[in-house]
Amino acid sequence: MNNEQILGLLNPLIALVFAVTFFVFWWKYKDRSYILGIAFAYLMHGTGFLISHLAADVDGPVHALGTNILFSIGTISIIWAACYRKKLDVSLSLLMLLATLSTVALIYVQISPVGFNARLFITNTSYGFMFAIGACALFRSTSAGAIEKVLFTTFALTALQFWIRPIMTIDLVGLIDHTAYRDSVYFSVLNVTMALLALMLAVSLIVACMSDIMSDMRNRTENDSLTGLKIRRVFEEEAEKLFAEAKNSPLPMCMVMADIDHFKQVNDNYGHQIGDNAIAEFGKLLKDMSRESDVSGRVGGEEFCVLLWNSNISSARIFAENIRAIFAQTDIKGMPKGYFLTASFGIAEALAGETYSDLFKRADAALYEAKGAGRDRVKCAVVDSENLVTTETAVAWS
Repeated sequence: MNNEQILGLLNPLIALVFAVTFFVFWWKYKDRSYILGIAFAYLMHGTGFLISHLAADVDGPVHALGTNILFSIGTISIIWAACYRKKLDVSLSLLMLLATLSTVALIYVQISPVGFNARLFITNTSYGFMFAIGACALFRSTSAGAIEKVLFTTFALTALQFWIRPIMTIDLVGLIDHTAYRDSVYFSVLNVTMALLALMLAVSLIVACMSDIMSDMRNRTENDSLTGLKIRRVFEEEAEKLFAEAKNSPLPMCMVMADIDHFKQVNDNYGHQIGDNAIAEFGKLLKDMSRESDVSGRVGGEEFCVLLWNSNISSARIFAENIRAIFAQTDIKGMPKGYFLTASFGIAEALAGETYSDLFKRADAALYEAKGAGRDRVKCAVVDSENLVTTETAVAWS
């Protein structure tokens, strides 16, 4: 077996090995459909490379059209998978249009005497644009960490090499005759660069998938399964960290305590599943209304807590009142039509030198006052001129 034959088998072997690897990976984590998309992409690429290596006539329709269709499908699949993983929008219609145009152009090349090199430029230009579209979509996630930056860079480099390689190779060694294609410098450069990029992309995707799985495992241990909010232990740990940071900051900080009203009656009258639905709806509302800088958690059965960074008592009261008003009009799955639940809120703004425990007690006391005053309302713990802690009722917002 000569060097050209070894190089020709390198890419299909690499691609098919990774196809099996990602398929096994998906089999273990079947909820991650994008992993199956990656496996399918490598299967298409591996099959395409195998046909490219085994086809007797490199200028025939099987080699020209068959490999292009397989490579195009594989490329679209891997771009979709990489973007779907981070819920990024990518134009599949544009990708399919590029694949269709390249196929039509190749058919024209097959029936007209424009030369073998035109085919090389058509296919490489098409794949380059596809990976460039993928890179543009992935660029939006580069702020999420090093893994996302590596994936973006790999896609961008892949796009560039598709554009640069044929131009540089032909510029250095001249036009390529299809009868000497497998013995050409272009063929050698193609196989080496594609092997390196396939390895780089596969390793990056494996690391990204492992990172996603580990992140999910960590979330399951740190977040409440019903609401997605932090469990009490994790909430308190993050709140303590925020308090430590706040000592060196002049920005205000508030704690909002919340409790679903008459929750025991919901469980007694409608069952615990309906009660879980109510908790899930309230937790979702709390999560949606909170900012990334805030810390929110489920600290009891139907009790919730949010630590609002850079928020004074007035803005915290608006935050709580908005949630109160929306929840009072939220349909709970399984509840009778037109029957709504309410929630009570207690708020306290952090004082100079105050600990997390002190703030929690004042917010909890304000919540107790809100429930004692009739529920479905917001109470704020305030400090008067004599530094006595009292509570006041928030004005209801229409």
